[in-house]
Amino acid sequence: MENCDLKASMRMSPQQSGILISNLPPLAIQAKFLQKHDVILQLSGVVIGDDGTIPLREGERVSLEYLISNHPVGETVEIKFLRGGKLQTIQCPMGPLQRIVPRSYDHGALPSYYIIGGLVFSPMTSGLLFSATDDLTEEAWQACRKPKQKQDEELVILLSILSHTINDGYFIAKLPLLEKVN
Repeated sequence: MENCDLKASMRMSPQQSGILISNLPPLAIQAKFLQKHDVILQLSGVVIGDDGTIPLREGERVSLEYLISNHPVGETVEIKFLRGGKLQTIQCPMGPLQRIVPRSYDHGALPSYYIIGGLVFSPMTSGLLFSATDDLTEEAWQACRKPKQKQDEELVILLSILSHTINDGYFIAKLPLLEKVN
């Protein structure tokens, strides 16, 4: 909220500072309490700067992420925000962001894959993402960075093409994202 015209359009006073919610994943716990275009002014009594930072020590500021990461999942925090120019205060539980690529699977879990006509498809995992970053298409890489939009959403990539006459001529230079199956 460093732009004074944007601040004015959100009906913020010149003394107020905070961050504008431009996107809120629908599965986030906070989506039950906050809305797109709300302006968060304080979290747990700590004033948020227009640049998304908070005071740490005298003369030092750090990202708001630092404060958020210091609250465990399930803890309730007080959030002061503006909605339509009106100051509101809520108690909101902290919760993890549901990522489309899970950070981890159970240790020892068997890999999941599908073979259709010699094409090997696999759900994207954090381990696969880590090892295949340079091999993903730009579309697949960008999709991996987004939060889930639906509870049953999953990213699937074409991992390999098995050698067989039915697959002659098939080649993948980069691992593409599967969009649909007929």
